[in-house]
Amino acid sequence: MATNPVSVGGKIFGILMVCIIFCGWNQGNGNFLKEKLTNQKEPDLRKELISIAQSQVGIKEATGKNDGRDVYKYQKNVGLASGVSWCGCFVTWNFDSLQKVTTTILKYPRTGVAAEWLKNNRTYTKNKSETLDFKPGMIAGEGNNSITHVAIVVEKWDAYHYVTIGGNESNGVKRSVKHVDNLQALSDYLQ
Repeated sequence: MATNPVSVGGKIFGILMVCIIFCGWNQGNGNFLKEKLTNQKEPDLRKELISIAQSQVGIKEATGKNDGRDVYKYQKNVGLASGVSWCGCFVTWNFDSLQKVTTTILKYPRTGVAAEWLKNNRTYTKNKSETLDFKPGMIAGEGNNSITHVAIVVEKWDAYHYVTIGGNESNGVKRSVKHVDNLQALSDYLQ
């Protein structure tokens, strides 16, 4: 039995038209199906990172000894045991959480060691000639004469202060205003 070519062609044309009407047509980049199916807008990485970190403010250690269910979540994320300093673990956990909501491939250290966050992507080093320019999502390396703590920069407060969200601050996750004299370096992994 012979198939009518006009009938087959008409069915294919009809299916194609339904697909085009249903999915839309984007001549610009040819990704009309992907755009319609995902229909997701890439988040502003800096705002999203701050939002994630802000959601953790108020978490406290259980006994003040770098411990507790939520603290262990940060430590475990980088393969460390409960009881170790966790400011770097907190920063890594936030970047890992950001990576889950973006298609952008983020390159950052997955570590609990504070100083490791300042080895690359430095934009400022104390006592050098770089301009001190704070952007949300930067990593602040803090300490008296060396980097002993890291936190996520939220914003510049004034000429001498900046705001961070950091883990292992007063035995918890805290939003703080800090003086630039305590700042040793800044790194930006969201450039």
